[in-house]
Amino acid sequence: MKPLLAVLVGSVLSAGLVWAAPEVKPEDLVNRYHVTTGANGLVASWADWHPEAEVHVTVKYGYGTPDDRFNYKAAEWESLPDWQEAPEVAKTMVDYREVSHGDRHHEIKETEAGYRVVTRRTVRYVAGGYAGAMTETEEFDITRIAGQLVIRRVDATYDYR
Repeated sequence: MKPLLAVLVGSVLSAGLVWAAPEVKPEDLVNRYHVTTGANGLVASWADWHPEAEVHVTVKYGYGTPDDRFNYKAAEWESLPDWQEAPEVAKTMVDYREVSHGDRHHEIKETEAGYRVVTRRTVRYVAGGYAGAMTETEEFDITRIAGQLVIRRVDATYDYR
């Protein structure tokens, strides 16, 4: 009788823990990504990432200047060089200052593998005496591992055209 009672008690406790754990929503992952990448890097939200996650960044300058493209595995984040210290970036960004950030707008679509979340916002900036607006778009592919939602891929585009 004691083994049966132990199984029943264990089952009830397990069910209670599952019921009590709040379900993570796709927008929760995206919001945590935005908070942690600005402050502590991806490591702060490491549990939100698929082990094979990829990040793809495109910067569109316009005026005949070729786009910059950067691709890396999220797991490589901590070993990547600091892009802000690269000489070509330092030269480009010498007078660059972001003046304001618009609210992020989220579009969430369910996909066969999970979710696709697209965020957009406008960033006002000043550079070299010119005031402009950049459109920041991020597309998140979110899937499940062991029942938990995780980020599988991020495509970020910074459009200065």
